[in-house]
Amino acid sequence: MKQAQEMFSNLFKTVQKPVSTVKRTFDLEASMKTLRRIGLFGEVFVQIPGSYNPLANSVPNKIDFEWPTQDDAEDLPSDNPIKLVGFKFKEDEKVRAICALQLLFSNGSSSPLFLAKRVKGDNLKRVDLDQREPVQSIRGDAPPMWIKQIYFLDSKGKQLAKLFSSADNDGQVFELNPGEEVIGVYGNKNSFNCFINLGFIAWTPKFR
Repeated sequence: MKQAQEMFSNLFKTVQKPVSTVKRTFDLEASMKTLRRIGLFGEVFVQIPGSYNPLANSVPNKIDFEWPTQDDAEDLPSDNPIKLVGFKFKEDEKVRAICALQLLFSNGSSSPLFLAKRVKGDNLKRVDLDQREPVQSIRGDAPPMWIKQIYFLDSKGKQLAKLFSSADNDGQVFELNPGEEVIGVYGNKNSFNCFINLGFIAWTPKFR
């Protein structure tokens, strides 16, 4: 009986497959190809000659900043995907809307600091992004032209981070696709002393 048990044990050791320890390698080039704008908060102004709106003849209908783009790949780490961990931002004191924004990442790096027209990059506030759950959606409140609030939410609608201190209001919601992560930002910053529109950029980290 004992001999049979030993024979069975040796046979099991022979056919048992070792656990794979192959480590996947981050593919920055493939990841950059997945960059996607996640909607746009705020107004897109149309210039109307003779309009009473003081912005009508001064606000261009265009995006004037975006990061990252394909051209920024050389500035991103190629060994591991960076994770969004927080933000630095600034509010205009008069209209209480965003006028400066910077994204912060897990490796200690950051996006460029984007400043609205005539805004200085001092006295920035920091907000950390809750890392316990991934961002599933972004909600923004922009009535009628300034960006008042930005919320980052998980799959259950729980708040992971909030930019700005104005009252809680409903707004547009943009969803991330499965596997996507927030990696960048875009919008219009050069038309006034606050951002008139603002959106975020996602990517899907790829491995080989």
